[in-house]
Amino acid sequence: MKESVKNFLHGTRQAVIVTVVLMLICGLLFPCLLTGLSALIFPDQAGGNLITVNGQTVGAKYVGQKFTEDYYMWSRPSQYGYNVYVEDKDGVQHYVTKDEADQQILFIVDEEDADGNVTKAHYDTFDEDGNQVFYKNIENLDEAADTRFAGLSSGSANYAPSNPALSERVEADIQAFLEKNPDVKREDIPTDLLTASGSGLDPHISPESAEVQIPRIAEASGLSEDTVRDIVKNNTDGKILGIFGEETVNVLMVNIEIAQKMGLI
Repeated sequence: MKESVKNFLHGTRQAVIVTVVLMLICGLLFPCLLTGLSALIFPDQAGGNLITVNGQTVGAKYVGQKFTEDYYMWSRPSQYGYNVYVEDKDGVQHYVTKDEADQQILFIVDEEDADGNVTKAHYDTFDEDGNQVFYKNIENLDEAADTRFAGLSSGSANYAPSNPALSERVEADIQAFLEKNPDVKREDIPTDLLTASGSGLDPHISPESAEVQIPRIAEASGLSEDTVRDIVKNNTDGKILGIFGEETVNVLMVNIEIAQKMGLI
């Protein structure tokens, strides 16, 4: 066998051995080591910080949820409706937008092009007897097509301040909030209750956003305002090291405690 062939085979063998060894180290041993250490040192975080009540998982501490009942604390807006979705009449899943979730409106696809893009759609609402009580054509088909459920997602609309859709959405949120919180003035609504987070899954609101909701929660839940205020305080995270970041209130944890006080769970 020629020397050049031997050198080629030797180099190839070394390359294959190095590739396999690195693959085992980087693709198997290292991930397993990190997974094991995280489960040992940070068991809650490694498990997703899941919250269990009476043996049933009700959420994750650091993933937001949508709450609509008056006796619960409300979260920030979410572009993806906190990943709540419905099925249309053909069994196709779609994200529930904020308005749909608030009004229990179904997204119905009427027509699609050859590429599966929505070309005609509408919103429907039916009563308990199956009678149609609401119908509205969707004019913004680009936005409608984006509602097709693509799995658990996060993100924001990234509308520019000049975009009319942003102004309309904020104004609708303001009116909805004022309707349920009549003692709050328009100018006193905290900004974070009107703005979605970058992920759309933020579990926290500011203490100011929690405070303005206390009268509504107290009236609807039958709890005193002081009791609700204590619940909020119990679930408020302070600044990191006392100087970094801002104080935040975990909406899910507040609502779990409210439900417990009301005897719902």
